[in-house]
Amino acid sequence: MPPPEKLHLTAQDARYLRDEFASAVEQKTSLHLPGNDPTDPLILRVRQLVSDFVTETMQLSRHALVVDGVEMGHVTSIDSHLRESTEHIEPFDMALAEELRKVYAEVDETTVKLSEMRKNVPHVIAELYKQAEFDCGNIGASTEEGTTLESVLEELPPAQELSEEEKETLKQSLREIKRLRGAVPETQTRLEELGKVKEVIGGL
Repeated sequence: MPPPEKLHLTAQDARYLRDEFASAVEQKTSLHLPGNDPTDPLILRVRQLVSDFVTETMQLSRHALVVDGVEMGHVTSIDSHLRESTEHIEPFDMALAEELRKVYAEVDETTVKLSEMRKNVPHVIAELYKQAEFDCGNIGASTEEGTTLESVLEELPPAQELSEEEKETLKQSLREIKRLRGAVPETQTRLEELGKVKEVIGGL
C-alpha cells in the first residue's frame, strides 16, 4: 500500500493556516471566558494553554506536510522552521554597492569643499563689504579734482544751444544718475546686511 500523499504548501500558506487556526480557537475560547481583562490570571493561563494546543497540533501534523520542498517530518519544530523561513537575505547587489560608494565619495568631496569655504568665505565677505562701503560712500562725492555732479550741471550750456543728440545724451545721463541715486538706500540696506553676515561668518 503506497504511503498517503503529503500536503505541499509554501511557508506563507503554512503560516496563514496556523494563524487562522489560532485565531479561530482564540475566538471560540473567548466566548466562554469571564470578562476581557487581559491581566486576569485565569484568562492569561487559558490563552497560554490555547497557544500551546495550536503549536502542538501543528507539530503533530508536520509529518503530513511539505513546506517549500522540505518535508516537515524531518524538522524538529515546524513552528521554528516557519519563523526562520521569514528571514530572507537579499543577494549582494554590486550595482547598489557601487552607487553607495559614489555617494560616500560625493559626501567626502562636499565636506572638503565646505571646510575650504569655512576658511575662505569670511575673507571674501570682508573684501566685498569693504568694496561696497567704498562704492556706496563715493556716490555723489567729489572726484579727486573736486568735481561734483552739481558743478558739472552748472557748467552745461543752455538747452537751446545743445544739439538733439547732445540733449538725448544728457537725458540718458540724468536718468542713469537718478536711478543710481534712487538705489542708494537699497544699497545701504544690503551693505548693512552684508556687514551682519560678515560678523556671523567671521565668528565661525
